[in-house]
Amino acid sequence: MNISVLLRSLGTMVLLLGIAMGVSVTLAAAVTLFAAVPASTAHEAGLNLGGWTLSLSIALILGSTFWLTGNFIAKRRGKPGAMRRREAMALVGAGWFVCSIVTALPYVFCEPHVSFVDALFESVSGLTTTGSSIFVDLESLPKSILMWRAVTQWVGGMGILAMFVVVLSGMTSSSKTLIGAESSLANSDIASLRETMRKIWAIYGIFTLICFLGLWA
Repeated sequence: MNISVLLRSLGTMVLLLGIAMGVSVTLAAAVTLFAAVPASTAHEAGLNLGGWTLSLSIALILGSTFWLTGNFIAKRRGKPGAMRRREAMALVGAGWFVCSIVTALPYVFCEPHVSFVDALFESVSGLTTTGSSIFVDLESLPKSILMWRAVTQWVGGMGILAMFVVVLSGMTSSSKTLIGAESSLANSDIASLRETMRKIWAIYGIFTLICFLGLWA
């Protein structure tokens, strides 16, 4: 197995989740700023800077460590290598495990009453779009946590592994293995997969915009 390919792919996926965390924090900060909320009530407005900073730092450090380690191994071997079926299958299992844990971090560090097990349940529920939740009163949650739940569900609906393939890996024969773990599209040819994934992204983008405009109006 080409461990360098696996580590770099895992690192990239974790870094993508870190970017998503940054988006949630930025939007929560914007709401706090424009709503003119006093600093003493910043947490109620949705911004627990300490918890989010810790979550984001762990995600960025972990993702960078995976990526740099994989890159170092590839350079020592003298060739980057390609993702074959073996690496693709390993990425499916390891990717879900690592991404679920990273996604649970904001729940653990930003909500003191949430245990790690409950946070992991919530993160897996979001990434798999199951719809279950450990939270009873969603309206009482900070805006940043609500945004994070929405982002994980959005990414989960797209398929986090399929999204990774389309955004960063391109479409290769190994891509069919990854997408096959997310949907029933694996039996299609590469050209059909590429076109189908583009259409799914377009549909998600359009519906997201429509919903945003409707709620804003």
